[in-house]
Amino acid sequence: MVQTVPIEERVYPERILENEKISIHYLVSAHRDIINYFGFGGKQNFTDFRILVIGSGEIGDNTLMLAETFKGTDATIIHADTEQNYLNKLKERLSIRHIEHVECIHITQDSLEQLKSQTFDLICSTNFGSLDTNTHDSLKLLEGMLNKEGLLSLQFQARHTSYQRSAIKQLLNAFHATVESVEQKIERVKYGLDALKDQPIVKSFLVKNPILIQNDTA
Repeated sequence: MVQTVPIEERVYPERILENEKISIHYLVSAHRDIINYFGFGGKQNFTDFRILVIGSGEIGDNTLMLAETFKGTDATIIHADTEQNYLNKLKERLSIRHIEHVECIHITQDSLEQLKSQTFDLICSTNFGSLDTNTHDSLKLLEGMLNKEGLLSLQFQARHTSYQRSAIKQLLNAFHATVESVEQKIERVKYGLDALKDQPIVKSFLVKNPILIQNDTA
């Protein structure tokens, strides 16, 4: 039997809707000034700027950061995803923040054709590879939607790495289910990772992230 894990349990730290008004999961790569400096040499004035976020995972952090940092501009932001439940969760978060300049599109064959007829100044995909089983086809698809001087921002993620990350996130959320203080959460994480450090998934994850089991982890 295949068991579906709720979005909230696959994401760490957990995104709590009540906290949306007071905090944000800060992503430097989605900040307007960083995009301008590294992507456009500081010369972009963002007039009529069009942004497409596609294939960017479950919770919409990248789109939220873009929406917040592009507030006060006339930028157009479109968030497209194949999973309607991901879009519903993002819409909840946008509503709490009173963000109205983001259009959420459920990717179907028809809507994809409509998107392909448009062009964008910035295309972001933080879960690149999920768009299509053929990475080359996905890349050509996005390239065809990019303006001549546009910027394509991709984050590649191997399938086995994605599985490891999802498993670790679920594990950490389980540790924190009945704990409120940050100190207790840190101690539980250290204890849990140490207890499971010889398990293949956890072992491989810790090899890539050794700081998680150092004694001075804060």
